Amino acid sequence: MTFTPKYHLTGESRWLSNGVRLSRLIAARSFGSVKKGDRGGWVESPENLSHEGNCWIAGDAAVWGYATVGDNALVQDRAEVHGHCHIFGSASVGDRADLADRVYVYDSAVIGGFSRLRGHCVICQRGQVICQRLEPGTSRAHIEGDAIIRGRALVCGRAWVRGFAVIEGEARVCESARVWDNTLIWGSPVIRGGALIGDDAHIMGSACIEDAARVVGAARVGGKTTLCGRSFVTGGAMLFSGETIRDEVISGEGLRAAALRRRAA
Repeated sequence: MTFTPKYHLTGESRWLSNGVRLSRLIAARSFGSVKKGDRGGWVESPENLSHEGNCWIAGDAAVWGYATVGDNALVQDRAEVHGHCHIFGSASVGDRADLADRVYVYDSAVIGGFSRLRGHCVICQRGQVICQRLEPGTSRAHIEGDAIIRGRALVCGRAWVRGFAVIEGEARVCESARVWDNTLIWGSPVIRGGALIGDDAHIMGSACIEDAARVVGAARVGGKTTLCGRSFVTGGAMLFSGETIRDEVISGEGLRAAALRRRAA
């Protein structure tokens, strides 16, 4: 069977600040939604974009280093993918997203906005990482370490996820929330505001953790429980009552005993 390339590299060049030279793509034949002659984005070499499937790099998006785009994946807009990242399946990376190190994005996952992904992250199934437009002095959604985002989970705003965190189901992590270490967030909880989840904590059900609340120390929060204000839950505490808890410190072996409660400072 004769091999027919689906794109060529043009003579148009773009130089990165680190001295890497990128070349513009042009479609050599029609495939998917791409028409023969369409100008694509930028690659360092043909190794960055597969000639198989309907994968494509569009707009001013750039892929370089050992990064690859395959299957039916799309990298578009002004997104940058480099390091050893792999984008495949029907995944989409766009806007001003920046992916480096060993990030894997596949299935129908979507990365957009001003998101920044580093480490050995995995974004799969219908997981989404979307960051709002940056304003002066603000940060972006940041995923790093060995975090996994899957199912229909969404990380957005200026949220920060790191370590071995797993976010799945229909969980939402947004605004300036932080999810760290060996945490598990599943079901349909919402983590927002300046909330912090870390240190082997589990958030499940349709719980809401917001404001400056913190859940750490192997604590478990589920059901329709809401933690807000400056609440602090730790020490293996388990909260599934569906109450709204504000400005309390709760600790201890799965009990919410009166003796273990005090007002947060």
